[in-house]
Amino acid sequence: MLRIIMSSSNWKQLQKKLKSEHKQMDSRLFTETECGYSEELGVYIASEIINGRSVNDVLTSLEDVAPDLTPGAVYWWLAGGQKGGAAGVLCANYARIREAQAARLGQGAIELIDQMAAGKGDFRHARVALDGMKWITARLDATKWGDNVNVKHSGSVTLDAIVQQAAEQRTSIMNKARQRVIEGETVDSQRLLAEDGD
Repeated sequence: MLRIIMSSSNWKQLQKKLKSEHKQMDSRLFTETECGYSEELGVYIASEIINGRSVNDVLTSLEDVAPDLTPGAVYWWLAGGQKGGAAGVLCANYARIREAQAARLGQGAIELIDQMAAGKGDFRHARVALDGMKWITARLDATKWGDNVNVKHSGSVTLDAIVQQAAEQRTSIMNKARQRVIEGETVDSQRLLAEDGD
């Protein structure tokens, strides 16, 4: 194992240099309104995302074609920061890209279930993979693959009947208590409440 020992001042200089290079690329991103990359590159990135690759992974494979393309640039395109070319393709189709990725993962889950039904593979590993696929798929396209729990209330709820019943019960208890006081009995509030409930 080769270890490179670098002094703290050299390390700080290297960090400063890297930060300045990224700032130059990022500042160019924010000042240019048109994307300089072709639509074909945008289609390639979209197809790779659909196939389950991350943006970082796709950009790593594109280092020889687009060495200054960063994940920040791609996310800026998705936010609509630049128009045309690769940015236009990704920005206009991102929702559909994620829906297609969810459908692909859903199909993969079905294939995994079929394999397990045929007795192929390890059940424990398949269960973990299936749970992961279900979770990711539900987040990518919740309308089709999510756990849709409908908690909408229909009808109306009024407290008038409950308030009126409580008022009537209170009046009944108070009248019984007054009657017992008039007759000279001691009033036990717990006993009155129990009697009123009968």
